[in-house]
Amino acid sequence: EGKQYYAPGGGYASFSGTDHSRGYTTGNYSEGGLLSDLTEEQVGGVLDWRNFYRDHEQYFFVGLYHDIFYDENLQGTEELKKAEDMYAVQQQSRELNKDLMARFKSCNSHFAQAEPLTKLWCDDQYHEKGSQPVYMYTIEKRHLQSNPEKEKGRCACMTAQMKELAYGWNRAPDKEVRFRFVEYPECPLSKGKQECHRKKDAKNPE
Repeated sequence: EGKQYYAPGGGYASFSGTDHSRGYTTGNYSEGGLLSDLTEEQVGGVLDWRNFYRDHEQYFFVGLYHDIFYDENLQGTEELKKAEDMYAVQQQSRELNKDLMARFKSCNSHFAQAEPLTKLWCDDQYHEKGSQPVYMYTIEKRHLQSNPEKEKGRCACMTAQMKELAYGWNRAPDKEVRFRFVEYPECPLSKGKQECHRKKDAKNPE
């Protein structure tokens, strides 16, 4: 069935017998397959595609390509090991992010083109009871010194107890993430409000 696509003259013929790994994340399919200079996120994207095809019921394994990732004996090369190691780290980061999203839920938000303000709020039916909107920054501990720009921020619904839990993680050597919290100037936590209205062009608090 695949011959009509991957055989000479087919729409995907250029993918046959070549390594276009980089193209799956850069969009440039003339770059070859070397991945070691890509980011963890980019390598993760490439290997996600590999796993998609590897597990897909309509695509069948036909062989290994002797080039960057497999030697003449079709054994994995050092480049393959590097890619797999980066992928493993990326998978750990994804699992950590999923855990953070579940523990510290994002705020509800609403904005409309005709309205000048964005509404942020916490709902006791979904979030921790009594939680309030606060801007939460997180960064993996391994990036603190080498890649501080990896810090990410989002609105989260937090109680005082949840913030104490997060600050406890900051002090724990076995936890892989560090937190900091910044109040929205329009919604100081001291007022105890669960709803916040901000200008749509307002910058995230730092």
